[in-house]
Amino acid sequence: MPCAVFDVNANSLHFPVLRDVLIATGFVDLCIALFDSIARSTCALTHVDIDIKRETCTLAAFERVAEVLGTLPSIKQLDVRVVFGDHLVQFVPPSAISPFFALHALEHFALDGLFQVLLDDTTVIDMACAWPRIQLLDVYPEYEHRLYDPDSTDWGQWCPPAVTVPGLLPFALRCPRLQHLRIALGDIIGDTLPYSGPNAPFTFADLVDRPAHGLAELTVGGNPRLGPAAALEVAVQLSAMFPHLVDIYVDDPESVVQNHHEEWSSVDELCEARWAGVLPLHRVLAQNCVYSY
Repeated sequence: MPCAVFDVNANSLHFPVLRDVLIATGFVDLCIALFDSIARSTCALTHVDIDIKRETCTLAAFERVAEVLGTLPSIKQLDVRVVFGDHLVQFVPPSAISPFFALHALEHFALDGLFQVLLDDTTVIDMACAWPRIQLLDVYPEYEHRLYDPDSTDWGQWCPPAVTVPGLLPFALRCPRLQHLRIALGDIIGDTLPYSGPNAPFTFADLVDRPAHGLAELTVGGNPRLGPAAALEVAVQLSAMFPHLVDIYVDDPESVVQNHHEEWSSVDELCEARWAGVLPLHRVLAQNCVYSY
C-alpha cells in the first residue's frame, strides 16, 4: 500500500485523491495535526476510522479530535473508538460530540469505547436534524455494565440513560434512510410513556401521510427496565414510528441484577404481530396523535 511522509506543519499540503483514513494511535496531538492538515487540503475525505489509545487520551483530547473532524463536511462514514487513559472519565457530556453535528453528509456513525455519552431526548433531536442521510447510528457503549456514576460513592451506582421511547420520534421524521440504530433507552416502569405536551417540536401526528420508515434493527441498550403493563404501549409507539422494525435487541450483561428480556421479547412479538393485524396501530395512533414528547 503506498504511503506518504509529510510535515504536519507545512502550509501547502495537498491530498487530491485521499478518501479514506484509518488511524490507530496513542499520540492524540499527532492525530489532531493530521486531520487539521487534511482540513486545509483540497481532498474530499469520505471515510474516517479512528482508534485512540488509552495511554494519552483524555476527555479534553477527545473534544479536540471531535472539533477538527467537524471541519471535514464531506465525511460520510465515521467510526470512532476511544478508551480514556483516565478511567474516571467514563461519562461524556453531549457537548463533546456536538462538533459531529456539522457533518450533514454522514451516513454511518459508530462511537465505541468504555464510556457513555449522556444522551437525552434533546440530543436525539440534534442528531436527527444534523444527520438526515444517516443509515447506521451506533451510540451505545461497548461495555455498559462497567459504567458507573463517578459522583457516587457507591461503585455499583448506575448513571441511567435518559432517552425515552417517544424520544426516538425525530429519527422517524428526519432520518428516512436509517436502517440500524443502537442507543441506550431509559427505564420504562409505569404503564404510560412520558410526554411533554402538545407544543413539542415533533408529534406522532407528524407521522400521518408519511412514507413508512424502513428501520429494521433496534438495540435498546444493556437492560432498560420495562414494566409489563408498558409493553403494549411501547410496541404501539415503536411500530407507529418504525413499521418495518423486525428485530429488537437487548444486551444483558451478567453483572446486571435483574434482566427484562421477557418484557422486551413481548414488545418484539407485538411489533411482529403488526403484520398479522393483531396490533391496531392506525386506530391507536389516531387516538394518541395529540401526544408529543
